[in-house]
Amino acid sequence: MKTFILSSLAGLFSFLQASAQNDPYATVTDQIIKTYNSKTYKGFYDLLSAGFKAQQSEKEISGFLQEVYRRYGKIKSISFRNEQAPFRHYKTVFEKGDLEMMLACNEKKEIEGLSFQPYREKAESAKELASDNPKQNAFDLELDSLVTAYLSAPENAGLSIGILKNGKTVFYHYGETRKGTATLPSGRSIYEIGSVSKSFTGILLAKAIEEQKVKADDDIRNYLPESCQNLAYKQTPITLVQLANHTSGIPRLPGNLTAQKNFDEKDPYRHYTKELLFNYLRKLKLKTMPGTVSEYSNTGMALLGVILEGVYGKSYEALVKEKITDPLRMAHTYQEVPAAEKPQFCTGYDEQGHETPYWNLGEIPGCGGLRSTPEDMMLYLQANLEEKDPAIKLSHATTFQSSKYNSLGMAWQKQQSLSGDELIWHNGGTYGFSSFMGFMKSKNCGVVVLSNSGNNVDALSVNLLKILKK
Repeated sequence: MKTFILSSLAGLFSFLQASAQNDPYATVTDQIIKTYNSKTYKGFYDLLSAGFKAQQSEKEISGFLQEVYRRYGKIKSISFRNEQAPFRHYKTVFEKGDLEMMLACNEKKEIEGLSFQPYREKAESAKELASDNPKQNAFDLELDSLVTAYLSAPENAGLSIGILKNGKTVFYHYGETRKGTATLPSGRSIYEIGSVSKSFTGILLAKAIEEQKVKADDDIRNYLPESCQNLAYKQTPITLVQLANHTSGIPRLPGNLTAQKNFDEKDPYRHYTKELLFNYLRKLKLKTMPGTVSEYSNTGMALLGVILEGVYGKSYEALVKEKITDPLRMAHTYQEVPAAEKPQFCTGYDEQGHETPYWNLGEIPGCGGLRSTPEDMMLYLQANLEEKDPAIKLSHATTFQSSKYNSLGMAWQKQQSLSGDELIWHNGGTYGFSSFMGFMKSKNCGVVVLSNSGNNVDALSVNLLKILKK
């Protein structure tokens, strides 16, 4: 739901190992200008890798480009600025303004990752960032360089990073919990984790399967009101696991999102109810066969959370507490932050650096409603890396193969590198926060990155994993 952000980690993990020979970027940037300016959006879509296409449909790409064109007009020039692997950064001059384009390509001259954000000239000098990084070894220094690049943008505020390698945990904190306060984040600072919450929902489904409350291939209509019994494609129903791996065919956002009472575009889910969700599904006509195409769906994951609440007769927050956070001793992960903990809640800033309201997911928290701390998220990372809990392990099992190197578990995204290492990950973003969690069992390592800024931390996180896997 963020404006002018189009990105995908699909293929970036394997991209990290790609050869630097036969640089494809000149060809790709020329094709971007040609297809965009001529409004040949199918041609633009054809530039994407198979992995990227598995994450973004042609319709989504076309809609995104049409909106950029409406706001900014034609591209006049694209000029290289710098490289922060796996992305190259370009100043992109349009008829009506400038944007910064972050681009990752493979040797086949395909786009593996793409993102636009507001363009700002780099400041001549910047004050040293507040941090608890001791800068005592090579990793400390490499991490500091990556974080400095992210936080050099004045719109970004603070970061907390957790590193797990061979059973050892290290934290790094940077910037401010609220601009102008000089208050450094800590292990107890609270961040919105956005869609990383979906991984919790995937584990809850795995728990329900392990406890024989449901079956992965259950028809979701068994758990829906009578009014939703037409929700199928040519008599083929959606199954529970298809909600978890985004192959349900249910669109990314519900069409009646803005119909909620007191709709606030800065807090877009606050008043969205289960009743509104069921009303939307009652009228929905699926366009694809369930289980055949993976298209990211907040709506589908929200529905899965609602179904699990019905299965157990408990709220989503209560289920997360009972099944996940209490057993893992994650004492500071919430849907609703208690009053006593509010001082620890970081202030969120949007992509332009403006203070923005917290997001409240109301009656559909399963798609992104959790808040957590670096300390808690590292406990969660460790539990996922170790896979001692059978349900956590089950949630990682492949449920859909979207391409040769990309697959999905129950909410989890999975990517395999050319060398055979598998990255299991999820990212998240609200208007004021960005998050990433990923791990590689073969290298016994993982990373958690939490930011109180709306600009995503994907590239930073992937670069940290690149260093860790050495």
